[in-house]
Amino acid sequence: MAEPETARRKDQFVETEWSLVLRASREGAAHEASLTRLCRLYWLPLFTYVRRRGFNHHDAEDITQGFFSQVLQKGTLASAEQSRGRFRTFLLTSLRNFLINQHVRASAEKRGGGSEHLPLTELNEFDASAVVHPASLTPDQVFDRTWALSVLEIALRQLEAAFIAEGKAAWFRRVRPFLEIGAKTDDYESLAREFNMTKNAVAVAIHRLHQRYRNLVQAAVAETVTDRADTEAELAHLLTSLAS
Repeated sequence: MAEPETARRKDQFVETEWSLVLRASREGAAHEASLTRLCRLYWLPLFTYVRRRGFNHHDAEDITQGFFSQVLQKGTLASAEQSRGRFRTFLLTSLRNFLINQHVRASAEKRGGGSEHLPLTELNEFDASAVVHPASLTPDQVFDRTWALSVLEIALRQLEAAFIAEGKAAWFRRVRPFLEIGAKTDDYESLAREFNMTKNAVAVAIHRLHQRYRNLVQAAVAETVTDRADTEAELAHLLTSLAS
């Protein structure tokens, strides 16, 4: 079974300028979905930052929830747009200020107690307890590394959904390991036999798989930066964070 090429893929990288932040900051059909995407992308990095600052698991959850209740409002997001920086940096700076200016007892209220409900229903897919970072990393480094892992995970889930929609779920299950960091990329013989392909066809398909994955990662990063130059810098920072 050959892995056919699509004429124009929906997951093809399209350069954007803060499009995700803008959609989340405005009323309309895309507001809720964009807000959910922002939460899924940044909740865990912010949570791990707070944990590395010395707070226990439950207090860190409550502080992060309280922070999102404050920052994910249209006024705050609009000010982020006007600053025209990198949203990742804007959020981390805002969290630092939140921790300085908010008394811990006021920040760490019981979950859901008087706070604005946030669209966090899918966040349990990202198990915070499973994210282990070297003890030598600073809170800022932990934030960046978790952000990088979250970007990769979201892109991977999008890619999986695309393959399922194309009727190629079985193919994706078999080739997904090739996307892991450090995976061997030249063991194509078993795949060729299983899917009745030549080894060369498998190699081409794996190359396209990696390209689609890179496109999705680029698109996720581009949604929260100003321009293409910032996107390239953020991608470089993502790779550096993963290597730490």
